[in-house]
Amino acid sequence: MTTDTISTEVRRTIDALAENRADDPVELLFVGERSVWLVVDPDRFESEDAMIDVFHALESIPEVDTLYVARTDLRASDHDRGC
Repeated sequence: MTTDTISTEVRRTIDALAENRADDPVELLFVGERSVWLVVDPDRFESEDAMIDVFHALESIPEVDTLYVARTDLRASDHDRGC
């Protein structure tokens, strides 16, 4: 599977799980070899379970082994404090 094919499948999966595209809680940054980079906004998910469902759905895509996730609700100062 090419990275273009994986990217298309990732976007299709995210679109299928996001009810309101104007308020999409997941931003696809990059698809590399066997990995996907995302930015998520936990505050825009209905629940933590809904966010976990997105991760599980993306992990089930063939040839996606690793998800790299950045959260919009954490700032550099949060990371420095160990949050």
